[in-house]
Amino acid sequence: RIRTAILQVLINIIDFNMDIQTAVKQPRIHHENNLLSIETGFPQSSLDYLYSQYHQHVLWPEQNLFFGGTHTLSKQGDDFTGVGDARRDGVFKLVD
Repeated sequence: RIRTAILQVLINIIDFNMDIQTAVKQPRIHHENNLLSIETGFPQSSLDYLYSQYHQHVLWPEQNLFFGGTHTLSKQGDDFTGVGDARRDGVFKLVD
């Protein structure tokens, strides 16, 4: 599941131009063994579409470590920024 989580964060950053904090906080999905696991937070219209395409699905009631923890770091010029994924109680601290 970690590969799926990392890919979704990268898609959020690259394709949807999200900052890393927003990208990491977004809800995630994971498909394995004909079961689509969906994290809460998607719009109802997206859920309706997913339900119509994947008859075996489960909607998790809150964000969960099941979907992976993706601590993320970004460098722009000489500046670093980061975010720890709350799903894994992650933190980011810049140390000089």
